[in-house]
Amino acid sequence: MKKLQFFCLIFLTFNPGCKKNIEPIDNSIIGKWTYTEYNIGIGGPGQWLPATPAGQTIEFKSDGTFISSGSLRWEATKFEILDSVTIKFRPASTPPGYLLMGYSIDTIARELLMYPVNPMCIEGCEYKYRR
Repeated sequence: MKKLQFFCLIFLTFNPGCKKNIEPIDNSIIGKWTYTEYNIGIGGPGQWLPATPAGQTIEFKSDGTFISSGSLRWEATKFEILDSVTIKFRPASTPPGYLLMGYSIDTIARELLMYPVNPMCIEGCEYKYRR
């Protein structure tokens, strides 16, 4: 039994695959994010599906400029952080001329989660991005 414990200890010590050196990101939305998944739930719990086409990006610049590629244009070119969970995008084709999105950042997973607040998705929808 002691030999088995010794070999396990040696294996865990020298196995480089066991250690993940993933650095957490800062809690700032500023920067470039890649669209990875979306979640939609029609009448029940949602399901995460891969983003198509792959490789779409969004970028939040420190001067309030918003740049989006692919199908994520939303017509917006500017953004404003209203509070710790809400972003205002403008211009937008919605009646008020802006779009409100809720957001959260998982610094360990290096992910940004965004969801519409106004106008809201009736069936529920979320968009996941990775830095």
